[in-house]
Amino acid sequence: MVALLRLLPCERSIPQLLATTPVLALLALGCAGSTDAPAMPTPIVSMVLIAGEKRHVAAITWDSPASNPFPPEPVPVEVSDVELVILDETGARYAVEADGEPGRYSAGLSVGPGQRYWLEGSIAGVRISAETRVPSGFAMIEPADDTIRVDRNVGFWGMPYHFAVDGASAFVLQVVSPDGISPNGSITDPSDTLRLRFLGNTGSPPFHLRVLALDQAAAGWLVSRAPQSNVEGAFGGFGSAAVVLRPLISE
Repeated sequence: MVALLRLLPCERSIPQLLATTPVLALLALGCAGSTDAPAMPTPIVSMVLIAGEKRHVAAITWDSPASNPFPPEPVPVEVSDVELVILDETGARYAVEADGEPGRYSAGLSVGPGQRYWLEGSIAGVRISAETRVPSGFAMIEPADDTIRVDRNVGFWGMPYHFAVDGASAFVLQVVSPDGISPNGSITDPSDTLRLRFLGNTGSPPFHLRVLALDQAAAGWLVSRAPQSNVEGAFGGFGSAAVVLRPLISE
């Protein structure tokens, strides 16, 4: 299970909300610049469904008014105030349930490429709704080799790449290992040259390059300089992503 979550603004986060789970990746890209955060306290909903995953994590918190120059950290929404479900194209409903840490929720469902999903329900009596379509046909055309080989003595390295995908607006890059996940930024061009940070002489192998193709909702929420909300009744992102994974070997 891997989650792409944004807590806004970057200077305000919930300590240990998500970092306590080793397999959870907390993404907070594009934090510089202004946001379209509402002027009054409002729920912040952050959830990205990932194709191939069977459990999907959300952060649901209260944010402070944007007019407050020194706002406190966001406050987790009480479990009793959260009544959310995810619907798939068959009409099946999957409950969004409290998941251990305050402010962290999850839903168990198998997510498939090209499928549509809806978030519905309420937070503190306010109706919530959002929609996402998972990118489909995601493939790494270049490099063509199944394994990517890099020089262990080079901290940053370049790699021509070409992605094929339908319905993606941006791509998030990660180097993953048993020790955790190292974010490597985001790109919007499906064909160019990657510049990645990878120190193969640190951490424990095996290493993999993971690329997540984000739909428009996830891209607008996670990687834009001014986060864009697609959640009616709240401020946040309910999006989706497809994934490709390539082994990394340092030589």
